[in-house]
Amino acid sequence: MISSDDDAVAAAAALARVSGGEKTMPAEVLALMLDDGLSPLAAWRRYRGLSQAALAEMAAISQVWVGRIEAGGGYGSPATRRKLAAALGVEVWALDDPDAGGEGAAKRAT
Repeated sequence: MISSDDDAVAAAAALARVSGGEKTMPAEVLALMLDDGLSPLAAWRRYRGLSQAALAEMAAISQVWVGRIEAGGGYGSPATRRKLAAALGVEVWALDDPDAGGEGAAKRAT
């Protein structure tokens, strides 16, 4: 059985990691990625309650390109990724797909 002291120690350790720069995301976004198999872009878009068309308009890119990135058919240039991240209110790292190789995938796709 885990004691409340153990919980407090674990919580303090987690806060220290976040304060030290460890990246986090809402559990809902993570669930969309892990349980529903969505790409990070699609998961964040759904979490924000946006359609592909709305996100595309906010990021000033085409809806086709949003759909392509979400489906894994492209990664987007660094400028495109910055636009999408800004439109979603997230850091660019939050759109990295670990299955696609993160930043390395950007170099392969461009």
